Amino acid sequence: MIRRPMKFDQEDMDNLLEQLPFTTNAISSILEYPERTEVFTQKLLGKKAYIVEFKSKYNPHIWYSPILWLIPTSNDLDEVKIMLKNAIQRNASFIALAPVSSNNNSISISNLRIYREKLLQKLTNTRNIINSHLDIRRLDESEAEQSIALSSTVEPNSVMHDPLISERLFLRERETYGIYSDGILISRGSIMATVHNYSSVGGFVTHPNYRKVGYASALVGHICNLVQDRRKIPFLTVREDNFAALSLYTKLGFGDSGELLFIDYNSGVVP
Repeated sequence: MIRRPMKFDQEDMDNLLEQLPFTTNAISSILEYPERTEVFTQKLLGKKAYIVEFKSKYNPHIWYSPILWLIPTSNDLDEVKIMLKNAIQRNASFIALAPVSSNNNSISISNLRIYREKLLQKLTNTRNIINSHLDIRRLDESEAEQSIALSSTVEPNSVMHDPLISERLFLRERETYGIYSDGILISRGSIMATVHNYSSVGGFVTHPNYRKVGYASALVGHICNLVQDRRKIPFLTVREDNFAALSLYTKLGFGDSGELLFIDYNSGVVP
């Protein structure tokens, strides 16, 4: 594996941009947080492939640190396996993400937990589902404690050290919105990254006591409307066996545009 300088040359960036929206989060890390990002390249199948490692300082509702994006130059599963084996040598817990073609049904590497997600994009207009009476607002650092309390409804991550500091940093760096009811934060979600025409949205959490009454739909719609007002295309990923989320996003107009392979290594936590 060859360590690359932080500044990509134009060929590197063009290669990554060709794979949008898949590479949006990785490219955003390279451009916005170079001090927390390392980039590696290697030759596979005669082409250059990329490994982008981002040392997140956030709490576990958006995974854990370090996060690795594996970016092959093809959908060849053997190529993905080579990249994984090289990445594992870094001896860190990470989630590796790689695009795969639909006919690749299995991958077997020791200590890896494998699952598939759908990549959804090209949302239709959702303004008709937004209730104007809802208290939807952008969250700031002062609301970190409430945000943590809401996120605590998700399985905790053992590697988190100082949740309040991490949450404040997350709210400072990521555009995050929430719905309040009687002064209590009941639902939240974020615009995670934007590169060229694409914006990644995610981190959607709704308190169990307020589910199935339209809050999640309203918040997803609100955030995606903001993205579209900026002339960007919102997209997200969702577990293919998360039928409730798939139903929600489909009703909002998201379309299935690809399949991704997530690899959970040495953590036991599925985001």
